[in-house]
Amino acid sequence: MAMAGFFVACKKDEQPPTAGKNIAEIVSADANFSLLKKAVEKAGLGSALSSGSLTVFAPDNAAFAASNITEATINTLTAEQLAGILTYHVLGAKYVSSSLPSSGTLPTLSGINIYPVKNNDGVSINTVKVKAADIIATNGVIHVIEKVLMPATIKDIVVLDPNFSILKTAVVRAGLADAVATGSLTVFAPDNAAFAASGLTEAAINSLPIADLTNILLYHVVGAAVPSSAVPATDTVNTLLTTNLYASKNANGVFLNGISVKAADVKAANGVIHVVSKVLIPPTKTIAELVSGDNDLSLLLAAVVRAGLAGAVSADGKYTVFAPTNAAFITAGFPNAAAINAAPVAAVASIVKAHIFGTNVFASDLINGQKVGTLESGKSLLVGTTPPSVKIDGSSNPVSNIILTGVNITATNGVIHKIDRVLQ
Repeated sequence: MAMAGFFVACKKDEQPPTAGKNIAEIVSADANFSLLKKAVEKAGLGSALSSGSLTVFAPDNAAFAASNITEATINTLTAEQLAGILTYHVLGAKYVSSSLPSSGTLPTLSGINIYPVKNNDGVSINTVKVKAADIIATNGVIHVIEKVLMPATIKDIVVLDPNFSILKTAVVRAGLADAVATGSLTVFAPDNAAFAASGLTEAAINSLPIADLTNILLYHVVGAAVPSSAVPATDTVNTLLTTNLYASKNANGVFLNGISVKAADVKAANGVIHVVSKVLIPPTKTIAELVSGDNDLSLLLAAVVRAGLAGAVSADGKYTVFAPTNAAFITAGFPNAAAINAAPVAAVASIVKAHIFGTNVFASDLINGQKVGTLESGKSLLVGTTPPSVKIDGSSNPVSNIILTGVNITATNGVIHKIDRVLQ
C-alpha cells in the first residue's frame, strides 16, 4: 500500500510536457530551486540540461539546507567542482519513477554510479529519499530529493553496493573505512562471490586477527588511481602493505597474482575500483623459503644450493620458477641430493637457470606457442596450454607438464609453478 501511495503521489505531481519547459527552464522558474539554479549557472550546465533525454535528481533549497550547503558555500566552489557534483545528479536517459530499478547501479554523467533502491518506502538514491517524483520536462524528468548527492567515494561504493557486504564487514572491522574515503586510490575489490570462491565467509572474516585482516585489505589497495588501460603487460605493483602485487594484462583480461579482474574501472570520487574474482592473499615468504619448506621440492633445493643460486631466489625481484618435483629429478637421473652434489656446479647451474624467468608469469599469462627467455643465456622456454606445459625451445625432450595443484604459488619475489619433468 505504501508503494502504491507513493506512485499515486507521483502521478499528482507530474507536469505535462506540453507545458513546453525543459529541465533547465523548470529549475529556473521554481523559487524552491534557487540554489540549484545558481549552482547550475555557475557550473555552466544550463545548456546541458536544456536538451537530450535526461533524469535529474534535483535537490531543492531544503535539500541544500539539509546538506549544510548555503549560497556562500556554492560561491566558494569552482565551476569544475560544481560540475562534478551536479553531473552526479544526472542520468543520460529518462527514468520515470516506475522505470527506476529496485536495486543495482545507474551511471551518471559524472561517470560515477548512483545506487537506487525502490521498495514499499518509496525511492532513494544512495540512501537519500526522493520526496517528489516525475516532474516531466520536454527533455526528461526531474525527481526532487531530500539532500544533495556527493559523488560516491570508494568507501561509499563498498557501503552502498550489497555485493560488497562481506568486504564492508572486513573494512569496518579493520578500521579502514575512512582510509578508503579520501586520497587517490585503486582498490582491487573482492565481491561476495570472490570471498565465497576463496572459502572466506563473514564468520571467517570476524574470526581473523585484526592485524591479519588489515594486511589482507591493504594488499588490495594501491596509492594511486590506476585505470585498467594503464595496467602493464607484466610487472609488480606496490600496495599500501608495501608487499608486491603481480599485475598482468593479456588477451584474456587483467590479472592480479593470476586472479582475474571481472569488472574493471568502477569510477569513484577518490579513485577506481576493479572487482576481482578471488581474495588476494599477501605472500610472506620468498621463493627460496617456499622451496625450503616444501618436502616435495627438496631435490630442487639441493640443486639451487649446489648451483650457488640460493641468494638469487631470495633477493627482491619478480621471478617465475618452474619447479621440478622430487619425482621429476629422480626421473632425470638425480635420485638424491648426493647425486646432485656429485654433478659439476656449472652443469647444475645451467639446469636451474633454465627453469627461471626474470619476470612474473602466472598461469593466466601463459600463451600457447609463446617463447620466454630464461636466466640461462641462450635458452628460452616454449609454452603450451593444452595441457599447460613448458619445454626448452628446440629440445627434443618431452614437455614438462605444469602440475595444476602446484600452480601460482605466490612469493614475495615471484611465483612458483611445479612441473613433472626437469627441463633439459
